[in-house]
Amino acid sequence: MKKYIVLSTNWNPDYLYYTPIVCWAWERFGWTPIVMLNGLNDQPPIFDLVARHCDRIFQNWHKVFSIDGYRSDTITQISRLYGACVADGYLMTGDI
Repeated sequence: MKKYIVLSTNWNPDYLYYTPIVCWAWERFGWTPIVMLNGLNDQPPIFDLVARHCDRIFQNWHKVFSIDGYRSDTITQISRLYGACVADGYLMTGDI
C-alpha cells in the first residue's frame, strides 16, 4: 500500500522556502508528499520561484483558499486533515 505524508504551508516565506527540501526528504524515506497550500489567491513572489524549480514536487498539491474571519495559519494547519480525501493508502501528517 502506498504511503503519503500530508504537509501544509501558507504564503509565509519561512515555511514555503523549506517545502521543497522537506518534500525531497520524505521522498527519500519512501513517502509521497501531499502539500496543501493556503493563500494561493494572494500568492507572494517566492511561490513562483519555488513552484518553477520544483514542478515534480508540486505535482501532488492542493489549493486551500482563505476564509474570511479565520487566520491563514489556522486554515493551513487544519487542511492537513483533508489528506484522506485526496489519497488512498497509509497517511501521516507532518509539518514543514
